[in-house]
Amino acid sequence: MDESQKPVPFADGLDHVCAACRDAIGRIDAVGLTLITGTHARISLAATGRMAQLGERWEFSLGEGPGLQAFRNRLPVLVPDLTDPEQIADWPVFAGEAAEWGLRAVFAYPVLLGPSPVAVLTLYRGGTGALSPAGHRLAELHAGLAATLLGQAGRDLTVIGDCDEVAMLTPQVSVVHQAVGMVMERHGLSADQAMAHLRAMAYTCRRPVDELAADVVQRRISYSIEDMP
Repeated sequence: MDESQKPVPFADGLDHVCAACRDAIGRIDAVGLTLITGTHARISLAATGRMAQLGERWEFSLGEGPGLQAFRNRLPVLVPDLTDPEQIADWPVFAGEAAEWGLRAVFAYPVLLGPSPVAVLTLYRGGTGALSPAGHRLAELHAGLAATLLGQAGRDLTVIGDCDEVAMLTPQVSVVHQAVGMVMERHGLSADQAMAHLRAMAYTCRRPVDELAADVVQRRISYSIEDMP
């Protein structure tokens, strides 16, 4: 087999999908692809452009945003103007944060394996404006390409839930899992309740949740529900 016929490695293939999507549509500043496996398990698989890295991180920190809405509803979420109250009614906190780092439009597409959503492909733009019909079709095409790659990955993308599987996560998500466990044990909370408290404190402190979680795990701060406003 010559070099041109060798299969593209999985991670490189996902990076290529994001880069190709941005370049094919035009006037898109960043594209991110995120695997969603549960309430507090979001894994950034690929990102092209700084806005994607920021967008994925803050959506995970806040537990709201266009990507989560697209995932839950299994439909694209197209927001050409993040300052329009009607368009951001479902996630106003995320939209407010997005405005601070220059994000003005976002387009999130669920990545489906059969009827089931497994990930989200999100396009970010620093200026307002809707996607053209051709751009919309191209975004759907690239979401389909991402689904093909994820489907080929098969068993490597099983749902993550047990503590023994934390090592499979990215460092940012892994440290959040550890912090959630510590808060659960200390206060007798469920995983969802512990995650909600961490997110609330992170938002109050104006910090990404993974940074706060790292401080909790390293015991640089003593997390207590009584500290919450």
